[in-house]
Amino acid sequence: MSTPPLSGLKVADFSWVVAGPVVGRALADFGATVVRIESGTRIETARLMQPFYQGRTGRENSALYGTCNAGKYGLALNLKTEEGRAVARDLAGWADVVAESYAPGQMSSWDLDYASIREVNPSVVMLSTSLMGQTGPSARLAGYGNIGASVSGYQDLVGWPDQLPIGPFGPYTDYVGPRFSLVVLLAALDHRRRTGEGCHIDLAQSEIGVFLLSPQLADYFDQGTVAQRRGNRDVHAATQRAQDVEARLQAQGVPAHLAVTSADWARDPQLAHRGYLRRLPHERFGAAFVEGPRYLLSETPGQVTRPAPALGQDNEQVLRGLLGYDQARYDRVAASGALA
Repeated sequence: MSTPPLSGLKVADFSWVVAGPVVGRALADFGATVVRIESGTRIETARLMQPFYQGRTGRENSALYGTCNAGKYGLALNLKTEEGRAVARDLAGWADVVAESYAPGQMSSWDLDYASIREVNPSVVMLSTSLMGQTGPSARLAGYGNIGASVSGYQDLVGWPDQLPIGPFGPYTDYVGPRFSLVVLLAALDHRRRTGEGCHIDLAQSEIGVFLLSPQLADYFDQGTVAQRRGNRDVHAATQRAQDVEARLQAQGVPAHLAVTSADWARDPQLAHRGYLRRLPHERFGAAFVEGPRYLLSETPGQVTRPAPALGQDNEQVLRGLLGYDQARYDRVAASGALA
């Protein structure tokens, strides 16, 4: 088998929920060594989000966490302790890429901001993905992707015109933001390969949302048209039965498909053919199901090598195997309470 295209790339993933972890997951699919750092005392939000295996809540049961973090090593680290912060700084010095999605200013409070990391790792590429960006009067606004959807204009566009807006399902900008983050990150790594220079990527998820409403913005600035929610109506088409429209459009060679349910999606023969869902052996559940690699490369295909880690599963492997701590140093760190 050919060498994965990102083999040898080392990633310290301090991000959480979806917008950051999805980027690390894509890097792991194509060969990067990704260490997912999280707290054992303040449980990561995605671990508590549905759907859950066997319908049971629990910090190891979230299928969402599982698909966003498959292929990564797991390190539980208490960044409130000096010992924990020292381990984090060692990881930042080891890494080619540091990714984080905390509220702006939080990494600085731990001396893990770009300027601090660059002192010990001059060529590091750091990705900071946040709701509003690292600078500006709204930089400290914290929230999930549903807030990003509201700020960027989506919440008001979904719903019936005579009722309150309901917005798109879920944290919309958490899912579109990473697609841009990954492209910019890969470009930064190519720049580093050619020049040896690292950089700090400041990605505002709300700005990505605004970009994807470019047609509506252009219409406003050109014609003064304010986009409105229309329920099931469309500016250019009349409503018909979805099945009838699908059949008529496909018969004319127009790419169209029903808006499917989750059950339809899981049985879709096209997705099955392309390996979109992958079954992985799982110690706890017997099998875990995760999304396959997002990009199908002919010569260097992505692989999902392992399910998402249990909390703190790879503490010793990361500190001793990747960072080179000897047993005595590892034992001191563990005894300090930093690995929690």
